[in-house]
Amino acid sequence: QMYSKAPSLYNEGVTLATTLKDMVNGLPLMENLTVEWEKAVTQLREIYDGMTSYQQQFVPQETLFTLQEYEERMKELIAQAEENAANKTEGTENESGSGETEV
Repeated sequence: QMYSKAPSLYNEGVTLATTLKDMVNGLPLMENLTVEWEKAVTQLREIYDGMTSYQQQFVPQETLFTLQEYEERMKELIAQAEENAANKTEGTENESGSGETEV
C-alpha cells in the first residue's frame, strides 16, 4: 500500500501540469489580450503557486515563461486602461496640449 501513493502523486503532478499548460495555451494571442482576461491570467498564477514544488517540476519551463509574459502584458494593459480613464476624466474640459502632436 505504501507504493500506491507514488504513482498517484506522479499522476497528479503530470495531470495538473498538463491542465495548466493547456489553460495557458488557451489564452488569446498576446496581441489580442485585453483587460477582460485579467481574472484568467491571475487564476493561472494562483493555480501554479498553489501547486507543490513536486507538482511544479512537471510544468514545462516554456509554459511558465509564457504565463510570465502574459502577466507582464496584463500589467501594461491595466496601466494603459487606468491612464486612459484618468485622461478621460481630466481631459474633457482641460486641454493640456493633447492633440497638437498627434501623428
